[in-house]
Amino acid sequence: MASLIQDVWFGAEPRVRGLRLGPHSETEVRVVFHPDAAMSLDDPTLRAFLEALATELEVVAFDPRFGSGRADLTPDQRRERFIGVLETIARTWESMPLVVAGHRQAEL
Repeated sequence: MASLIQDVWFGAEPRVRGLRLGPHSETEVRVVFHPDAAMSLDDPTLRAFLEALATELEVVAFDPRFGSGRADLTPDQRRERFIGVLETIARTWESMPLVVAGHRQAEL
């Protein structure tokens, strides 16, 4: 199980809900996980997967239903929101390589 579990919010309105998880020891890489737009960070299966991943790596996941995955945004707007979340993550926490991962059924 992850030692660090922290709710985080990114950006201005509409804010993007996120979750930061990690092991007790420092890691050398941060995984930014983008779930499918139909999923939520409250989904028990997704939460268990993220916690298992966070036993070895720091993981920042965000809820695609808020911001970058909203159905009323164009693909270009969703892409810009996603890039904005990545930039915020890179600025917010100490510098380390970011690896983007996720599960998407639709194009960005």
